[in-house]
Amino acid sequence: MRTWLSQSRRSLPNARPRRTSTGIVTALVLFAVVPLFAGLLHFSVRYALALATVAASIWVLKNDYRQGFLLLVGSMLLGYRTFHVTEYLNIHPLEVLLALLLCLVLMSRPRFRTPTGFWSPLWVWCLIPFWGWGWIVGMIAANPWDLMLSYMAGFVMLIPLFTIARAVLRGRAQWQAVAIAYYVTATCIAALGLFERFLPGAAALMSGFFSNPAATTEQDGFARATFSFWGHPDAAFVCLLAMPFVVPIWSWRRTSLARTIILGALAIQIAGVYISGFRVAWLLLGLGFVLFFFFGRRYRSAVLAVAVFAVTYSALPAEVGARAESLVMTLEGRPIDTSGAEHLNRFWGAVDLVRSYPAGLGWSSSGWVHCDFLQVAGDLGILAGILFVGAYFRALGRLGARLLNGRRDYPTRTLHVALFISFCSAGGLLATQPIFVLPQVALPVWLIWVLGEISLRQPILPVKVFQRGASNLSSPPYFQLGGYGARDPGVSQVG
Repeated sequence: MRTWLSQSRRSLPNARPRRTSTGIVTALVLFAVVPLFAGLLHFSVRYALALATVAASIWVLKNDYRQGFLLLVGSMLLGYRTFHVTEYLNIHPLEVLLALLLCLVLMSRPRFRTPTGFWSPLWVWCLIPFWGWGWIVGMIAANPWDLMLSYMAGFVMLIPLFTIARAVLRGRAQWQAVAIAYYVTATCIAALGLFERFLPGAAALMSGFFSNPAATTEQDGFARATFSFWGHPDAAFVCLLAMPFVVPIWSWRRTSLARTIILGALAIQIAGVYISGFRVAWLLLGLGFVLFFFFGRRYRSAVLAVAVFAVTYSALPAEVGARAESLVMTLEGRPIDTSGAEHLNRFWGAVDLVRSYPAGLGWSSSGWVHCDFLQVAGDLGILAGILFVGAYFRALGRLGARLLNGRRDYPTRTLHVALFISFCSAGGLLATQPIFVLPQVALPVWLIWVLGEISLRQPILPVKVFQRGASNLSSPPYFQLGGYGARDPGVSQVG
């Protein structure tokens, strides 16, 4: 055991919890507090954002890419704050950080040395010829070059993400740090959304940070939070993808205070998804809870949860029921609102486009289809679409097979459960929303995909490797709904 720990510490010099916590706090300060004070002083957030980017870059150079990766996760707080370049091209600070981190990784000569220094799964490399084809066809079709570049950049960022994450995630300390950073970032996003939704007057005092905190009322009467500090209700996607990480984080933090904070953060994220009004996010949230109980094999607890949900649902305003009913009608192909009708029209329009032009019409030709799988087929050709869909379901199947066919007592099972649930939600968002066209929306989804792929390429170590002695601690009964507490002997040994 001591030999394994000493090897991990030698290969991971920055794996100490204190430095990990410092990295997370620094990320939040640079990307949340600086723009927040700019809003209080009615100072231009753009200049504050530039200042934060420069400060973050200096801080990353002073440390290394392991800490910088946490900063990249924290950059999801920035939302739609970008630097305008051309009519259709904007640069997001996270793209600057991503390029900087990639340079640091390549200069550090990571252990997975390759001829080019980059690492990505095979399916990403197979997509590169289609990226070039989409550019050529798009130029022939006279599509704006900056619009095509902005679309293609959403996919190109996968290569540096895979390369950096593969170099960073080499031990349990790094996995814990990234999961916690993702969870904390999502909690901050949801908390700010709740703040402007229920205290719009206070939010209006910070006009440089909250542009329009007033809620918008939909046709069904539901008042949606605007998440104006983030730029769009898409902010709920980050919360949706982060919530499953409550499972491993709960097993890593065993004090009563820590677990109270964890549950409070979960409640804030659920509330954030609710006030966003995204019907698909509601559906995926319910699916996540079903998977949680399924992998925990606590079916009685699942029945109890359904009863609690039924009581809670009956107490919600009538607008919630109307909005949920509109989702069902849209899925049946009979939308009752303009949003559902528009989404269906875009979907079937893209289907007709793929049938008429199976080789694709180039980047940005399909517009915003609200289905990235279909949009890839419309822009780059049906073969690229099949490759993209196949890559997703192959990774999803491997993640599920590891949970269903493997042991229930290996140390990282809770992390794999969280990644599988988040991966399912990521697929639901890719199938129903425009994701890769905007870097601020693509990063949360791509990051889950990257984490899932990398976890599949790391071996499952025996439980005895992680054992640190006997412990009489166990999870309290109120959280043993999913079966991830004391019944799982490997859970408490992860962190």
